[in-house]
Amino acid sequence: MSIRRRTLPEQHPEILTSIINLADTLFALGEVISARELQEQVLRDCRAAFGEENLMTVTAMEQISPFRSVPRGSSPPHAIAGERIAIPPPCIDG
Repeated sequence: MSIRRRTLPEQHPEILTSIINLADTLFALGEVISARELQEQVLRDCRAAFGEENLMTVTAMEQISPFRSVPRGSSPPHAIAGERIAIPPPCIDG
């Protein structure tokens, strides 16, 4: 991810997808709070870069929903219902 960050803009779809993958890994390791923070960052960046109705933004909103039930600063639960899905690349109009 460090190479991508040096060569691509921060809100580039590949950067955002890498952050999503990191959040998924942290989630799987029980680091729910850290994963939630990354998901929130991705959602903010998607909204800023692509707008509310872009497929990537909508998918980021769907992915963050399982994290909404985890209060900030709480101990990570043993399991949170919700299946993870991959963010598709955005449709970029030329």
